[in-house]
Amino acid sequence: MGKASSTKKVARAARTGGGRTARGTGGSLVWPALIGVVVVVGVILIGISRSEISGASTPPRIGKDHWHAAIGFYACDHYLPNEAQFENSEGLHTHGDGLIHLHPFSSAVAGKNATLGKYFELAGIKYSSTEAVFGNTTLRDGAKCGSKKGVLQTLLNGKVVADPNSLPLKQGQVIVVALAPKGATIPPPPSAATLQTPSDLQPSSSSTVPLQSPTSAPSSTPSSSPPSSSPPSSSAPTSAPPSSPTSSKG
Repeated sequence: MGKASSTKKVARAARTGGGRTARGTGGSLVWPALIGVVVVVGVILIGISRSEISGASTPPRIGKDHWHAAIGFYACDHYLPNEAQFENSEGLHTHGDGLIHLHPFSSAVAGKNATLGKYFELAGIKYSSTEAVFGNTTLRDGAKCGSKKGVLQTLLNGKVVADPNSLPLKQGQVIVVALAPKGATIPPPPSAATLQTPSDLQPSSSSTVPLQSPTSAPSSTPSSSPPSSSPPSSSAPTSAPPSSPTSSKG
């Protein structure tokens, strides 16, 4: 009788111990899981926060960076006059000198928000894969340049850009929006020569970011004279190309 009683006690103790171990194991897994969830949520929130303030921490920075990029609009065989001067509260504009001036006053044009598309928006330029519309001028893909079909494209330092609107703006870039026959040699815009000495930048505040040189050198002089450094009264071409790109009025 005593032996049977002892056996029952051992069995009961084994069952109880096993139950406690199971419960203990289950409980120990809950806490690490909760910590893991908290860590993941924290990382996501940090990422969102950094994304929202990227304009303040990523160059070009608000109140700290002052950049310039040359830009020109090329029609078949010559450059059109520079865009007229315009100002805004964001700090992304031009002085009518063929240069994009970028010194952010707000996060709207700082950090990753400083793009060519943002400049187009502020300048009132409508750009798509089929046409570029600015002022009274339209450069339309497929329009004739003499006897050849013109191709609308944007070049950065001599190389074609796949998505101009999302192109990040940088110090010293040379940007050309061109309608020209496929394979044509397109020279840098006249304003590229002024990148080293922009009129609005004093020597004491010059950016230390090295300038980027265009990869293609001009093979011939544009057929029209370089545009004046003062804002033109109209953005229409001073002289029409052999077969002008389509122009819209209004």
